[in-house]
Amino acid sequence: MSWNFIRNAKKVDWSLQERPGWLALHGADVRLSEQGTPAFIGCRQRHLDCEISTKMEFNPLDGDEAGLVVFMDQMYHYAIGLTQVEGENVITLRRQVGSISDVKYSSPLEDTVVELKIQALPEKYLFSYRGADQLWHPLGEAETHLISTEVAGGFTGVFFGMYNYSINRTIAYYDWFRYQKE
Repeated sequence: MSWNFIRNAKKVDWSLQERPGWLALHGADVRLSEQGTPAFIGCRQRHLDCEISTKMEFNPLDGDEAGLVVFMDQMYHYAIGLTQVEGENVITLRRQVGSISDVKYSSPLEDTVVELKIQALPEKYLFSYRGADQLWHPLGEAETHLISTEVAGGFTGVFFGMYNYSINRTIAYYDWFRYQKE
C-alpha cells in the first residue's frame, strides 16, 4: 500500500518498532482542519465502493482525538474517532465542509480499544464503530460529492487515513488497517 502524509512526513512522529505489530502514531497539536502537519498516515481512495477499518487502542485525555478520516483537505473531510469529553470516552463523527462544521457524539463508553469502520458508496460514506460488546454501532453518514474535487477544488483526490490530534502527545496504537473493495 502506498502510504502518504499531509504536507511534511518528517514532522509526523510514528513507529512500527515502539510496540511491535502495531503502528504507534504520536499525537500532534495540529487538527485536521488547520494548516500545518497533523499526525496523519493514509492512502488514496481508489474505489467508489469500498470499506476501510482499523482496530485502535487509545486512552484519550480531555480534547484528544484519534481515529479514521476521509480527507480531501483541511476544509473538506469527515472523521470518526475516539475522544474524551467532560471525562468520558465517546466516539465522535466530525464533518467539515468548507466553513460548515458538524460534530456528533456516541453514548459514553468505557472502551479504550475500538474498531472503526468507514464504508464508501458512490453517494455517501457510512461511519460505524464497535467496542467490547462486538456489535457494530452506526454513528452517521456524509455525502461523497461534498468533498469531491468538483466542490472542494484541489487535484489530489480523497485519502483514507489514521490520525491523532493531541496537545498532550498521547499515542494512538493501530493494530491493523484494512482497505477492502466491495
